[in-house]
Amino acid sequence: MRGKRIIDSDPAPYPLTNTAEIKAVITFVNILEKDRVKPDIKFLDKIPNTDGIIEIVNTSQIPIGKIDVQIKFLAKKFHKKPKYQCKKDFLASCEQSILPVLLIVVDIENEIAYWQHMDKQTISSLADKIKKNTINLNFEKENFINKDSTNYIIQWINIIENYQEKIFDYDSIKKRKDELDFELNELKNITNTAIGKTNPIFKEIHVFLDFYNGLLDGDFNTVKNRLYPNYWKIGLGINMYLSKSIHFTLYPISYEFNDVLIKQYNTKDWSYLNNVLRYISHYTENPIKSRPQQYSYELIESDTKQILKEQPLFVKDQFIANEYILAFIDKFHTVLGLDLNVKEYKIADIELSLNIFLPLWIEQIVSNDKYSDKSEPILFVIDHIFFLIYPEDIKRISEKVKEETDKSERPSLNLKITSTSFNIDILFNLIAYLRQIGTNSIKREYDTKHEVDKTSYYIWEAWGEEKTIKNVKVFYNHFIRIYDLLVQTYFPNLKNDLKFYDSFNLLIVILDFSKIGNSYAPSIEHYYLKSNTSVNNKTIVYNATENKLQLNRSSHRKYVDNDIVIEGCSYKLVSCSFSVLDFIYETTPILNSINELLKKRLNTYFDKKKKY
Repeated sequence: MRGKRIIDSDPAPYPLTNTAEIKAVITFVNILEKDRVKPDIKFLDKIPNTDGIIEIVNTSQIPIGKIDVQIKFLAKKFHKKPKYQCKKDFLASCEQSILPVLLIVVDIENEIAYWQHMDKQTISSLADKIKKNTINLNFEKENFINKDSTNYIIQWINIIENYQEKIFDYDSIKKRKDELDFELNELKNITNTAIGKTNPIFKEIHVFLDFYNGLLDGDFNTVKNRLYPNYWKIGLGINMYLSKSIHFTLYPISYEFNDVLIKQYNTKDWSYLNNVLRYISHYTENPIKSRPQQYSYELIESDTKQILKEQPLFVKDQFIANEYILAFIDKFHTVLGLDLNVKEYKIADIELSLNIFLPLWIEQIVSNDKYSDKSEPILFVIDHIFFLIYPEDIKRISEKVKEETDKSERPSLNLKITSTSFNIDILFNLIAYLRQIGTNSIKREYDTKHEVDKTSYYIWEAWGEEKTIKNVKVFYNHFIRIYDLLVQTYFPNLKNDLKFYDSFNLLIVILDFSKIGNSYAPSIEHYYLKSNTSVNNKTIVYNATENKLQLNRSSHRKYVDNDIVIEGCSYKLVSCSFSVLDFIYETTPILNSINELLKKRLNTYFDKKKKY
């Protein structure tokens, strides 16, 4: 006999669809080719909109990348024409996901599943048709999974590779393309008077365009992809062409539009052209006529410098990802709900902070009534929080948001979060990259600063000598490899011109803390040495107090003509430099330094090219 209940109620039941959903997951896992697909599926997971992860590996069992999956039971009435009713919140989660998402419906009876990649194109097509809160998604029967076919693996690998190849600043490049499309459409309103005509100047312009487009298609394809994304060639529009002066504009030509490489505009169009695309004027020379090759390099140099000025170039490297993400956490940990004093963070916790905690935090200080009827996302710059809200209030709000996240509360506002000091899109792409390579957490390699018991102090005092030396050694342990990866990624044809070890094969780095005090900072000395014999490229970091070499700034001149023996090898001193040690205290030392070195090497490269 059952005793008297304290609470007069039965426990909450499982959903009526629970058994079917579990069977769907079991069937899906059973029909997968598990030699190439490694499933990590949760049967009763509390996280909405996902049932887990599948990881694709190659034939050597090396991971290729991961995909998020949502698995659903396919009712018998939909076996012939598979479909699923997607909820609005599921589509929203697919749009915000940093991994590719597959929606999979499973025909348990016939042991076959159908899949759909929930990319932006699919989501957009569904959004146009959605009514109320749901929309039916029809599956292509060609996208199937069963025990007898593995064609889906190749398709999934393509999806992963497309995500991995996605350019870090995709959104800004898309914006640039949209701007170009608009400007080119505007240019169509101007009469083109060059078609079908013969003019000796056209030959001069073609010579220039051949060389200019050749550089953009070859050595400087990165520049072309940034300035003219998804365009074929660059054409030239003439407003005035004389022996000692020229007014012209450069315009991209689409792969899909049958356009000409040279256009001629009327003088009356000058004021209009000056505000469209890239209008250039020379009043004392015509460089296209007199020095087309050198001028091509000058134009590309200017564009390259502008690209590097606007935003640093990123590479797919685990250390760079860790450095950038940790720098973001260090600055915004109070509004992310993350502990600053830990050395390791789980990727899942960071994602939760960015997707749930931070939006909920912002909702505490944004009026719901003010924005509830707006379809456009609310633009919010998180750096402004620290200027608008007192520290004690920030702490109070964070505690409240922690309680909400513990209760599984979710954000309700449509927010577009930005930062003046970090690129949020790149941040998410770096997290996605770590997910794709199978990294589940990030660890600190740099030592963090300690508390300084002073009202004002010099930045190096926050780390001290021991931590600074350790961090510099960590820096050089990664810097050269990542710099060469940067060159290989963006300027592969110029790797011999831009590589780190160019005129030297040994770099000695000496840190000097002996003169700290009276406003003197620690210093850093670089000695670039070249051996006449075949030796491995190498970089060594010394503390000046531990340096047993004869190299120092007071005696370096004598080694310009005399050999110096280091670790049994004879070297000549190629060059040296002395400066304040400051870069290691920056927010992202490696990211900043690889881009600064790239700028210097490109300056040297362009200077040589413009001489000929």
